[in-house]
Amino acid sequence: MNKSSTHFRLIRRLADIGAIAKGEFKLKSGRTSDIYCDMRMAILDQICLFLLVEEMGHLMVGHRFDSIGVMEGAGSCVLLGAVLSHFGNVSGFVIRKEPKDHGTGTMIEGTPGKCPIRSEE
Repeated sequence: MNKSSTHFRLIRRLADIGAIAKGEFKLKSGRTSDIYCDMRMAILDQICLFLLVEEMGHLMVGHRFDSIGVMEGAGSCVLLGAVLSHFGNVSGFVIRKEPKDHGTGTMIEGTPGKCPIRSEE
């Protein structure tokens, strides 16, 4: 798979803003990694957010979808909003880890289309 120029610009920008760290890190999954990327820093940097959305666009070329979903979390929601504005006529939805204990108690906010794509961190 060929890497886009956006891919390399994104990696460089992540390094420039200090979002990439080397060491030993325990991930949410319980696995460990010797590289960590702080996505909160990435989405709060305007240039990095733009490059993330561009790179996601490259990854989605050739895939048919009418909605994009993310797991709940402020960072995921910010990225989802940026991606939705990039793609235009695509709806978004957020998947909760647990049902809300108030309101409608839903697991999904928004409406997945007939052909959704779900994004992981």
